[in-house]
Order: sequence, then C-alpha cells, then structure tokens
Amino acid sequence: SWIYDTQSPGDLSPLQCGNRTIEFEVRDIIEDPVGGVSARLGAVTATFADGHRVLYFVFKGTSLLTDIIADACIIPTYRPFERAFQDKYTFVHHGAYHAIEQLSIRFSQRLVALLRAEREAGVRSLVVTGHSLGGMYAKTFLLESFLRTHPGSSLANAVFSPRGRIRKGVRNLWRRVTRGRDHEPCFADQPLVRSARCVTFGAPSICGIYPKDGVSFRRDLTDFMHDRAINYVHEDDPYARAWSHLNITDLVGTIAALQLEQLSIPAFSRVVVRRASDFVLARLWTVLNGGGFQKQVLETAKQYREISQVRFLTRKPFRDWTKIDRFDGQHHRMPSYISCLRDATYAQGQPAFAFDEQGANVVW
Repeated sequence: SWIYDTQSPGDLSPLQCGNRTIEFEVRDIIEDPVGGVSARLGAVTATFADGHRVLYFVFKGTSLLTDIIADACIIPTYRPFERAFQDKYTFVHHGAYHAIEQLSIRFSQRLVALLRAEREAGVRSLVVTGHSLGGMYAKTFLLESFLRTHPGSSLANAVFSPRGRIRKGVRNLWRRVTRGRDHEPCFADQPLVRSARCVTFGAPSICGIYPKDGVSFRRDLTDFMHDRAINYVHEDDPYARAWSHLNITDLVGTIAALQLEQLSIPAFSRVVVRRASDFVLARLWTVLNGGGFQKQVLETAKQYREISQVRFLTRKPFRDWTKIDRFDGQHHRMPSYISCLRDATYAQGQPAFAFDEQGANVVW
C-alpha cells in the first residue's frame, strides 16, 4: 500500500521469511501528474539473507480520476508495432502505453542513472511489478523492452547493428558539438531492463490484434512475454479478465451502482439521491446498450489477448481461468491475492492452489 501514499511513502519494513530477513530500501519515487505522466513508479532494492540484491520497479494501481481515465482508454494504438516492425495489425492498450511513453520522455535520464547506479552497486536482477492498472503499466514497461531490443525491430537494428552504432556515434558527436551533451539513452536499452522479469496481480490484457483474415498474433511477442512475465488471476476477480473475457457492460454497470451506494449521504436526502441514482443508472444502461458503445468498445475489447503466463489462484478445484462465476470486487483486492498466494505457497491456513493454464499445480 506504500506506493499509494502520495505524501511520503518512507522506508519499508523488513520482511521475515522463516528465519531469514529481507531488507528493503526505497531508491526513488517517480511521478509527474501535472506534466501528464499518469503512472507512478517506485524503485525499491531488496537485499536477501544470502546477500544478493534485486531491484523492483513497482507501479501504482488505480486510485485517482486520471487512473480511471487511463484504465478506460482501451481504444488501440497501432503506432508502436508499426514503428518497430511495420506491423499494422498488432496493437497495445492506449492508456497504458501513453503512460509509459510519457514516463520515458520525461524521466529517461533519471531512470537510466538509477539503473546504472544499481548495476554498479551489484544488482543483477530487475523485477517489474504492479496490481491492476499498475500491472498493466508493468507489462507495458516490459513490452517497451521488446519493441526496442527484439532483433527484428527497426528500433533495435537502429541501435545495436554495426551500421546503427556508427550512425548513433556520429549523431552523439554532432550533439556534443552543437549542444554540449550526448543524446539521452533510453531505459529500455539498459542491461537490467533487457533481462527484466515481470510479475503482476489482477492486471488486464494490454495487447491485441485487428481482426483480419490471414493475420495471426505475433509468436515472437507471445514467446517473449511468456518467458518473462507472469500475471496472477484470483478466483472471480473481474478486472483480471479484462478485456476479452468478461461482459464489460455488466462490469461498468456494477461498478457504477456500487459507487453510488457508497456515497456519504445525509439521511434526510437519501430518498432524493436514490431517485437521482436510479435516473443515472437508467441513462448509463441506455448508453451501454447503445450501438455506439457496442461497436466502439465491446467489439474492440474482444480483440485483446493475454500474453503473459497466467497463474490462477483459487481455493477451489481448477477451472479455466477465463471463466468467471460472478463479479467479486473483493477478489480483486491485493490482500486477497496475498492471502491466497501465501496459503498456496506454504500450505497453511485455508486450502489454496496456484494452477498454470493447463491445470498443473504450481510448486515453488
């Protein structure tokens, strides 16, 4: 919860694992909501009992109006894949990619300095993580590494090929002459990011493909993400099934109704507000069931694909993780994820399981 503290997150308490202690140190908090960067990133170094150290990039989830707007921007952007691979059909979630793109533009130098300093201090592993929208940001952060380092990417060729290195050297020399400094490097080019892993909780999908005959989803992208990223999905968490594995119309209506019920309303005005709420919900359902919403939102949502490995957390027998019995917002809460994951890992407390997508029980 510390990443949600907008005042002063402070230091983190040590974590006791049996007779071993893990120490944490907050290295940086990066954000700029005024400058249009909707993502909030915390950099934390963990020191384990055996002395090895891991850097964690932790993205904040939904807590502000701007986060809700980023969540809702499911209209695709094709530009990243078109720019890297001349691929006009694979897309990424607009809200998530815009946030990471803005983060890169505003804080590339700061991120690179942090990554280099941690590597010089002996850190050899980076884990990018987040819950809900924060998980979408984490997956998109890793996607940026794919776009910039994959051998087939024009962005990678521009940086890592011999000819590209010569061009980059000439450009940097010109910039030193004309502006007195080198071209700012990109965080995605750094060794820690190139070997990073991604662990997310209840994070919606970030990528999809335009429905066209003869066009299939990118195998290289799936292989890259499956090798590096895991998304935990808990029981009947509806958000983890977004965007193609749930009824978005029902989800939006349910969220609106819950928010209206939770409003702090004086007793004498509840009747009036209840009538107003009924009116708002009726209008909302009209919009949700209209042709525009159906075509522009629901049809787009169906094209999304989960490209991370999935670990299904449950206290029941295995079932297809894409299926949901009911919408349960409590199952989306991070404490619910931690409780189920802890019980599945240590076989204590209530029975719990972690399954892979084929139904095999995951053993650590």
